[in-house]
Amino acid sequence: NATVTSASLPVSGTASDGGYDNDGVSSVTVNGAGASGGTASGAGTANWNATITLNPGTNLVTVIATDTLNNSTQKQITVTYNPPPPVFGGPSVSGGQLQTTMSGLSAGETIVLEASSDLRNWTPIQTNTVSGSTLSFANAINPAMKSQFFRARVQ
Repeated sequence: NATVTSASLPVSGTASDGGYDNDGVSSVTVNGAGASGGTASGAGTANWNATITLNPGTNLVTVIATDTLNNSTQKQITVTYNPPPPVFGGPSVSGGQLQTTMSGLSAGETIVLEASSDLRNWTPIQTNTVSGSTLSFANAINPAMKSQFFRARVQ
């Protein structure tokens, strides 16, 4: 039930087979993907680890350990990803366009740039998926509007 501010979450643990014949751990998966170190023979302990990518909001993390006879045990936890607000840097106007860069982002986040003339009604004007930690925007300024405001939302 932790709350984190990074979309990338390392998880780790131990698994062992204490059942009949101690056949060993054949695999450990985290949200359906194989974990590193997720095997152990006999009564050995598998020290496993994985890194998962979280979506904004509440995420369910499911870990399944399976023995060599295909018996499995499942554990689940919830983790809330609360992305930090993006940071705008160095807005400028050039050639009739607003240009700015946002930083403090996580790869895979979707950013929606919106415009308003009254700070009450917002219209989406661009949607971008982040591939790194920064994203640059350029948008034409509407000369017919007396005031024009911009905001970005992380989805």
